[in-house]
Amino acid sequence: MMESIKNIGKNEFVFQRTNHKAYYFSPVNICFVYNGNHSIGAGIGFKKGHIEAAEYDVSKIFDHVYADGLWWYNRHSNQRLGNLLDFRIGIIYEISKIKYQIEKEEGKK
Repeated sequence: MMESIKNIGKNEFVFQRTNHKAYYFSPVNICFVYNGNHSIGAGIGFKKGHIEAAEYDVSKIFDHVYADGLWWYNRHSNQRLGNLLDFRIGIIYEISKIKYQIEKEEGKK
């Protein structure tokens, strides 16, 4: 036990495919960890190691979905699609939409 305590922060984080699970949402740059949270959190805290995550490009829904801080909405019908679990996700999503549009326009020049 004492050796374990003495070595806190010294060992590399090692990705374990069977334990560490995550989704990465681009271009909003959010990684949602749903398994192996504690060891991944330690890896983040000590800035060591990496994980693999299934990637989902949410830019495909930018023209169809918006958030108001409480809910997700269908842009075409204004129908509520679901509860926004954390208003900060909505803020990041909406800012990412603006950034994506700016970069898209600059790419046309």
